[in-house]
Amino acid sequence: MSKSEQKTITFYPWELSTTGAWGPDTGIFKLRDESPEELADLLWEPGIYVQNTAIIELMTHGNPRKAAAVARALVGKHPVAEQSIRNQFGDMANFLLEEPLENIPGSPQEYPRDINISFIQ
Repeated sequence: MSKSEQKTITFYPWELSTTGAWGPDTGIFKLRDESPEELADLLWEPGIYVQNTAIIELMTHGNPRKAAAVARALVGKHPVAEQSIRNQFGDMANFLLEEPLENIPGSPQEYPRDINISFIQ
């Protein structure tokens, strides 16, 4: 595969919100630092929008494994959350809720070597 055919994934730094819904004053660093179970507790009361944007932020900041773990913790604690996750993420919900966690990258360094990683500056 030539360099021009290589897939590229671009990640955001934690100082920038992908969705525009999270910032230092609204807990973006909590998404990075808290456990999935703690996040499920914190995200439940604010509702679907906050839960979904948190999952998106985790994925676009390079940690889809934690995004999946948060989605699973939400569903484990509140089974009604599964439908909103499936509605929001479509086929990606199967990945978030069913793919073995050990198969999902937990950081940009864990992506396959044939994927080019870049970061927004």
